[in-house]
Amino acid sequence: DQAFRRDARSAFLSLLRKLAVLAGIGCPVLLVLAHRRIFALIALAIAFAAYGFLAFGLSPSGTKSADSE
Repeated sequence: DQAFRRDARSAFLSLLRKLAVLAGIGCPVLLVLAHRRIFALIALAIAFAAYGFLAFGLSPSGTKSADSE
């Protein structure tokens, strides 16, 4: 896509969001299958927090919005 070629930061954040979702699904599943349910719950919580930060905590343009100051 042309937009991702022009804005590397947006492309990188998009890739990080996708990786956070995949890791957030994969790691808890593997941990549950390995009978480590507590660690799976912790991994799921970390994945939610990481995705929330990536999706809502960082702006794609790298600038702060007026309401966040």
